[in-house]
Amino acid sequence: MNNDNDINELVPEEDDVAEASLLPTSHNGIFELSNGTSWNYRITASIEIQSSKVPLVIALHWGGAEGTFQSYSACLAEPAFEKLPCILFAPEDRSLGWSAEENRVLIERFIQLAIKHWPIDPERIVITGYSNGGIGTWNYINEIPEYFSAAIPMAGSYSGSKKIDLPVYAIHGSNDELFPASAALDVINQSIQLGSSIEWVVADGLDHYGACEYVPYLQEAVEWLEEVWK
Repeated sequence: MNNDNDINELVPEEDDVAEASLLPTSHNGIFELSNGTSWNYRITASIEIQSSKVPLVIALHWGGAEGTFQSYSACLAEPAFEKLPCILFAPEDRSLGWSAEENRVLIERFIQLAIKHWPIDPERIVITGYSNGGIGTWNYINEIPEYFSAAIPMAGSYSGSKKIDLPVYAIHGSNDELFPASAALDVINQSIQLGSSIEWVVADGLDHYGACEYVPYLQEAVEWLEEVWK
């Protein structure tokens, strides 16, 4: 893609989204895109989707090599959300970082198609992510907050330059050597002072590279999320 118009027209093929497997299991899939490339993802669906609309969880992985979306989802997102009836969608960053415009457009277009074709409650869409995914989460709730009912950023670098218009639950390790907790929490508190509704939790003793150890903290965030949705 060579210009902004190309990016703004980027969209997953609608038939791919409509026909995606929503069986109650974890599996990988591929969406063909309008520019002739493809987009990898991992999806986990709950058995409850057979009878009712459920939340959609968009889970953004940390930075890493090809296939990182699979390990992130399997070790952190899936065990943390296993008790929540939902569709968990963990896409792959297209090697640009989640903050890249291309990724934001893809997430936005995907949500539109998922609402149209999947048994999703559009009032219960949440975005979460770790590290690079945490940064992306923070950016998306600034840029396209209308799609989300809540957000759970983890271990990211945050921007507190504006008020966030939806509930946020932020998790950060006390020993994070890449994004120090003190700096992250200073910026989060700046956003709170601007009127944002943010709860934050320090994961005591956890560093940046032990992401899979954050499962209990993310499980607590899921409990918070269920209260938000009541």
